[in-house]
Amino acid sequence: MKPLHIEKQQKEIDEKRKKLIEKEKKLKANLRKEKIRKKIQLGEIVELASIDPLSKISLLGALLEIKTLARDEEKIKQWEEKGTSYLNSKNKTDGEQLIVSFPSSQAPVELKNALKSLKFRWNSYRQEWYGISKLSDVENILKETNAKVERVNSIEQL
Repeated sequence: MKPLHIEKQQKEIDEKRKKLIEKEKKLKANLRKEKIRKKIQLGEIVELASIDPLSKISLLGALLEIKTLARDEEKIKQWEEKGTSYLNSKNKTDGEQLIVSFPSSQAPVELKNALKSLKFRWNSYRQEWYGISKLSDVENILKETNAKVERVNSIEQL
């Protein structure tokens, strides 16, 4: 039979091992989620650029060409400017993702109806309104209120 202090140390080591295994599982799950999120974002970019009708092999060829061109810092800057310009013009015509919140979670009925008319939806969990609209339209509805309008910056989310 093992001495008592050795058994105690063995139990402590086993507990630490279990905790490490659990921590490793969580880390792997988070890495998997991040990898999936990145793939979804890349798919959204392909769709946003309207090149999703191309065949997979055509897209691969185009991306390989981009990889070659990406060695030029000036070219990358041009692409960033073009992408930013495109998203900004798209936001001006289509609207942008916005979040509206009120300090006291209750907004007056007329404001709720106005937000609903812009197709905004209520998030009961976060206690805020969200939708896609032109910022100026939402600001006009909310002027003279203490509501907070937040842009969901799609450029950073990509």
